Amino acid sequence: MAATPFEPARFVAASAPPPPASAAPAAAHATAMSLVPRWLWLEARDKERVERAATIVADYPAACIASFRRHAAIELVYTSNKLEATLLRGARAHDTVETLEALYDEMLLTPGSGGGAAGATGGMAAAVAVAAGVPVPAGSAAAWHPDGKHSHSGGYQAQLRQHLAALMFMERLAGQRDRPLAVADILECHGILMRGAEGVAGGTLRTVDAWAGDGHLYVDRADVPAALERAVDDYNRAVADGKPLAATTALLFYKVITVHPFVDGNGRLCRLLVAYALLRGGFPFPVLLTSGHKKPRSHHMHAIYAARRRSDIEELTALVYVSALAVLNKFTGAADAAEATTT
Repeated sequence: MAATPFEPARFVAASAPPPPASAAPAAAHATAMSLVPRWLWLEARDKERVERAATIVADYPAACIASFRRHAAIELVYTSNKLEATLLRGARAHDTVETLEALYDEMLLTPGSGGGAAGATGGMAAAVAVAAGVPVPAGSAAAWHPDGKHSHSGGYQAQLRQHLAALMFMERLAGQRDRPLAVADILECHGILMRGAEGVAGGTLRTVDAWAGDGHLYVDRADVPAALERAVDDYNRAVADGKPLAATTALLFYKVITVHPFVDGNGRLCRLLVAYALLRGGFPFPVLLTSGHKKPRSHHMHAIYAARRRSDIEELTALVYVSALAVLNKFTGAADAAEATTT
């Protein structure tokens, strides 16, 4: 089996999961999925495959896993910004991905971090510490526009660096599997993510009202601190109760996105929370919440609206399964294909 089949890593759109084996699902499956769009239908074996991902991936070489983890992190940051329309206006996808690759490698190869897995961990910690440093003065080369597309090239690199650093922060946090999530962790993640964003106080809860695009009023500004605390408590309780990984991940995402705790960066933050929750639960790679189909943002919003309308997260849970399955299938497919070419 090839050691590093993904070098150099390049962005590849997540493939859609395979359709159900039967065009006419069994009655029980059809009933269970009756409220879920067809593009989210999954067989029980697909869900089981996601739950067993760590065991499946463990059979592959460590270098192969590390290489794909790099690829998945870069894809997550690129696609998250693409979905939020925060990519630099006029920037080519290829150039942005190359920038992310260079930033990722630079951040992990911090001087003094050593080599190997331990070195990568040390480099990640150092990179996060630097990225969470002193505030960036407005107008400096490291300052960037919150919507990304209006930034200058230097600010755009700073924006991507901060997003990678925020992901690294959540990856490190997820490694402490027995440690409950805290509101302070979310504030710190947002502070890293939005450091340098002009007009945004990263890590500071909003003190103004906020509306969704459909006119929905998010949690009242006065209730944001308590609502975010409840959201985190609900997630920690669900994890402690042994709820399925996809369900606890969907719960965390929905509870926090419903609070909309910050003035800007909520979508990017909540996608990082999805990656955190799956990693904490044992999934081996960071995952972006996306259907992998055309118009993935509309599918993502449809699942949020469905949860708000029906007061359940069935559709969001299915979306988490679909997202994780696509990443797992991409890894095993590429790794197996690489092995076949060397045998």
